[in-house]
Order: sequence, then structure tokens, then C-alpha cells
Amino acid sequence: MLVEVDGATEAGLREVREAVRLDPLTPSTSMWLGLTYYLQRRYDEAAREIRKLTQSQADFALGHAILGYVYEAQGELQAATGEYQRFRELDPGQPYSLGYLGRAYGLTGEREKALAALRGMDAAADSGTYVDPVARAMVFAGLGDKNRTLDALEDALAKRSENVVHYRESHMFDLVRAEPRFLAILQKMKLDR
Repeated sequence: MLVEVDGATEAGLREVREAVRLDPLTPSTSMWLGLTYYLQRRYDEAAREIRKLTQSQADFALGHAILGYVYEAQGELQAATGEYQRFRELDPGQPYSLGYLGRAYGLTGEREKALAALRGMDAAADSGTYVDPVARAMVFAGLGDKNRTLDALEDALAKRSENVVHYRESHMFDLVRAEPRFLAILQKMKLDR
């Protein structure tokens, strides 16, 4: 779905609502509705949709990750951490689960746990698992480290990570949103507006 790129528009929201109408039982379709609300920073609506999804599909790992970052955007950091932990339990091999958890730990002042998440990503990479630099950028942003956040995002761009586009509207990079280096990343990807 192009919603991940166009999700912040009303046209994107209409498309997702139509997809849910046509295919209401597929978890990923329902997930996109909550994600689209999230991208529009309509967090209460996003939380409502994603909670419905995680209640009906308790083992849908990505639903817990998205609910976590909706909670995080609402300032509910303990609830966010709980959802990220559930995501990690359901998909322990997914390096992004460490990115989300590390970010939450950084935001709550648990620096050592955030750094442990980074070490976990390093260990995964050393064992041959691809670790997207965007996941590392999330942890650095949670720790409040602008330069390392931007370094990781630039690395993601150099490695052609598709995930950079997911965070154009995300609150996760508000720390660097106005930074010239972040704006240059968006411009290079033709995502600046």
C-alpha cells in the first residue's frame, strides 16, 4: 500500500478505509487504518483502531509495535514499553523490536537498557541478521542524541533502506525534524514538501 508514503493525506485515509471495507478480516489491512491515523497524528483514533486489532488478533506482532508507538506519541511511555515488549516476545528475531524498546528505554531515562538494545542489534548483525540503521536511529533519538540519530538515518539512506520513508511524518524523529541533515535526507528521497 502506498499509504505508508501518502498516509498523512485525506486521500490516503479514504483508500485505507475502502481497503478495510473490502477486506475487514485481514489484520494487516486493519493495521493500516490505525497507522494512517497515526501518521496524521490523530492518536486517539489510531489507538482505538489498533487496540481493536490487538484484541481480536493478540498474536499479530506488528499490531503491538504500532500500538506501542501510538502510546508513545500520546506520552504513555509505560504502556508503550509494554506493547514493545509484547512485540519482542512475539517476534524475538526482529531487530526493530530492539529499536522500539531501546527508544522507549531512552525516553524513560533507562540509558543502560537502551544501550543494551543497541548491543543486541550489534550482536544480531554479527550473526548475519540484517539490522536496518533506522532501528538504531530510533534508539539514538530516544536517548536524545541528534548527531547519532542523523548518522544512522544517513546510513539508512546510503543503504537504501525503504524504512526511512515510514518515518517522514512519525513523531519518532521530531527530535531532528528541523535539522538541515534530516531535511536533506527527505530531499534526497524526494519526500520533502
